[in-house]
Amino acid sequence: TAIEFLGPVDRDQWTIGNFDRHRPLYLFAAGDERNTRFYVSSSTGTLVQMTTSAERIGNWLGSVVHWFYPTVIRQNAVVWSQTIIWTSILALFLTVVGLYIGISQFKRRRSGRYSPYRGLALWHHYAGLIFGILTLTWLFSGLLSLNPWGTFVSRSFAPEAARVQGGGMRLNNAQASLANIAAASLPAGTVRLIGEPFSDRLYLTASTASGERTRLDGETLVAAPLTEAALMLAAARLRPGASIIEQGWLEEEDAYYFSHHDERPLPVYRVRYADSERMYLDATTGQLAYAVDASRRGSRWLFLALHRGDFAALVRQRPVWDIMMWVLMLGVTVGAASGAWLGVERIARALRRLAHRRSMAAADRP
Repeated sequence: TAIEFLGPVDRDQWTIGNFDRHRPLYLFAAGDERNTRFYVSSSTGTLVQMTTSAERIGNWLGSVVHWFYPTVIRQNAVVWSQTIIWTSILALFLTVVGLYIGISQFKRRRSGRYSPYRGLALWHHYAGLIFGILTLTWLFSGLLSLNPWGTFVSRSFAPEAARVQGGGMRLNNAQASLANIAAASLPAGTVRLIGEPFSDRLYLTASTASGERTRLDGETLVAAPLTEAALMLAAARLRPGASIIEQGWLEEEDAYYFSHHDERPLPVYRVRYADSERMYLDATTGQLAYAVDASRRGSRWLFLALHRGDFAALVRQRPVWDIMMWVLMLGVTVGAASGAWLGVERIARALRRLAHRRSMAAADRP
């Protein structure tokens, strides 16, 4: 297909995120049946974003509405975050008030009915009673996802990652590896080599197009599989002075390391500490793959569990999770949409009454 250059782009709906060091971006259209567009960094020449027409349509119907992503607001991170935080707080207040009214009005009457409402108001009353708490938890957890006022500030874990690597990448080691690559017998299908120091030595990770990885010695470029003994030594260096209560291979997902919205490969080497922190080391490279501290534990249960519904392995299974989320979201949508429409009708009636009183007052004037 013919590639068409559409010009430089500073930012648009699809490049609002962490692309600042690549701006301006060069936008290209592939001219294929999917109407693919590519964004290329002006500083490094790397491909930083790619979208298709279906993804862009889905983004407008989903992400833009859900995260309130109009470019005019999202391009200013402070304005966007403060808008979401304070509208979420307002929504929480209105939901609490609505729950209080809904519960107080739910009582048996002489007619045998439990709700004094009819029509759309009756739908709103029962939808609010059934899904109101869920609405509240979604709003609350969505608010926490923005980490307002530093609620879940976690450390970077850069020191731990550096201790696993040791001295890091050294120029002489990299030069030796590069000099030996041409004559080396790399694993079949290798499409990428990544230098990843471990315990003061340089190793290369050879990856195939299908994602298979092989660890190679940085000097000889022969296979150098990671051993459990090496991982145990790395675990001891991760947090000097911290007490390890358990370490070993994790073959199945646990409460903090699992694939749902994010893919996390297994097996992984897990290290648990007496202060409840957890470190997970990659099974192929030994690098720090994931870490959990107190902030991430709080975020896991108050955001991930409440907002994404991944609080247990059973409900994360597809299509169980899909069915559950569709039912819950439809219920919340009925409650929110009916409430919004009733509010619009109430405001419209108030405006009509005000206009009528003004017209009557004008007619009474001499």
